Amino acid sequence: MRPGGRVFVRLTLGAIATLSVGCGDGTGPSDAPLPTQPIVLARLGPTGWEIVRVNPDGTGALTLTTNPGDDIYPSWSPDRTRIAFLSSRPQGEGVYLMDADGSNQRFAFRPPFGLSYSNSKPAWAPDQQWLAYSEWSTLRRVRLDGTQELFLGAGDSPSWSPDGQRIAFRSNGVIVANADGSDRRSVVALGADPAWSPDGRRIAYATGTWAASFIYTVNADGTDRRQVTTDMAESPGTTDLAPAWSPDGNWIAFQREYQVCSGRTRSCKGFYDVFISRADGTGLRQVTTDGGSVRPSW
Repeated sequence: MRPGGRVFVRLTLGAIATLSVGCGDGTGPSDAPLPTQPIVLARLGPTGWEIVRVNPDGTGALTLTTNPGDDIYPSWSPDRTRIAFLSSRPQGEGVYLMDADGSNQRFAFRPPFGLSYSNSKPAWAPDQQWLAYSEWSTLRRVRLDGTQELFLGAGDSPSWSPDGQRIAFRSNGVIVANADGSDRRSVVALGADPAWSPDGRRIAYATGTWAASFIYTVNADGTDRRQVTTDMAESPGTTDLAPAWSPDGNWIAFQREYQVCSGRTRSCKGFYDVFISRADGTGLRQVTTDGGSVRPSW
């Protein structure tokens, strides 16, 4: 699988020990305590991808969806009472909503060209009346019932600013535009998976190449770029993607692709897990250890 892209396949499951390292050159207090709000993510299970809720310390994992299709790209609502996600379930593929405990799962709308792995995580507007999403590298925004769809132009991986006035997204780097798609401005030339901080000051994003991709933050105007994550020493390569801010803005969750090598021939297996770090790069912790957890939302 390439969870950072748009193609999903089966993963090898496994686990490694929790790390505690960091590069310490970002923003946020270095003594910020671990938040208590749970993270939602997509996890590969026996019947496909499911949505799982887990505490930041890795405890209390609860599977919220169980159906024959794939449930992917979960996204917390701003008030944390609902979760939007994509589903390929047999009764109807599209964007779904559910309550925070997994109850009341209901169909919201189907993207115009159907569901594919070119779609990306739906992003809630702060007023919780709209969702932004991408389909085949085309940005759209739509009301929760699928009406009043608005075409926003080329791009993917949208993230709404906390004031609801702008949207960050990927399109030849990280771009910021007005919520109607107008006035596009480049933030960084190379970057993906932008995520707006809760205070609206900074944007987290991933940049690099496969086996050498890391999380950075930058001011919304493109200044003061700072690295958050670094190489995982025990792995031949490290690919960090999909940053998601904690509600207090002091921590960042992200998915990490890494390898575990063993034996005289140094045979290596690939794994995907969710990690968290303070926004300044300190306090790195591994949240999941199943080897098949991706795309966190916090």
